[in-house]
Amino acid sequence: MKPYTLLYPRQWKDLKYRSPEATRIIKGRRLNSIGHPKIREKINKEWNKRKKENKDIFSGTLCRLSNYSIKNGSLVLELGRTCYKELVGTNYLSTFDRAFFNYLKTLGEKEGDPYRYFSMALSVSGVVETKDNYVLITRRSKKVESCKNSFHTVAGQVEPGKLLRKSMADELKNEAGLKENEYKLRFAALIINNQNFKPELIYVAKSKVNLADVLLRKKTEAFESKNIFGLKKEDLRNFLNSFPQKAFCPPGLAAWQIYLKIENL
Repeated sequence: MKPYTLLYPRQWKDLKYRSPEATRIIKGRRLNSIGHPKIREKINKEWNKRKKENKDIFSGTLCRLSNYSIKNGSLVLELGRTCYKELVGTNYLSTFDRAFFNYLKTLGEKEGDPYRYFSMALSVSGVVETKDNYVLITRRSKKVESCKNSFHTVAGQVEPGKLLRKSMADELKNEAGLKENEYKLRFAALIINNQNFKPELIYVAKSKVNLADVLLRKKTEAFESKNIFGLKKEDLRNFLNSFPQKAFCPPGLAAWQIYLKIENL
């Protein structure tokens, strides 16, 4: 199975860098499982299991992508609310429990929306290109709740009250130590993870900082990665082809492949 699907733009040939402000946001729906006790039971059971394994996790409020559309060539996102508990008990659980994934998908399809009963918490992922033409790579730790030990890029959840650009900027600061005046941020795409239906906005940050400087900076969310390093941008494709697909976090793989396409590498 292909790890992700490109939602915007619809065609690979239409990929290009766009302004981060080009995306429009309107109010969307939250996850509503009233009348479906099986879903609530599954969410609670999975959450309680993970709380026993990691007492530090908490159910913060997140933005939910309830729908999207393309109008006059621009992306319109319908954002409602969800929470980390719902994310863990629907999208993340679906990666391992395919029967539950198919149950949620089929239930939604009967109502005209296959994503209806998933958390659909929206995330951002950003490819970091340094001044000396390296691409930043992270290796996720065992402490994260999904894609443990996989290769990934800088990424994080979108929280209510934050602009999408701000969400990406916060992750670049926390995971790469980069300030907003040290890079130019471009929007590239919207994708969905085919394993669990989790949506992701893809950005590219072209930094004014060299790789060595980035690696030496203090990261406030360093616990998420057990390793961080850089590859020459022209070596990125070979790196992606050197490991099995399962070695990469799907949105990270998507971000790098989209970056390679736009950069014509």
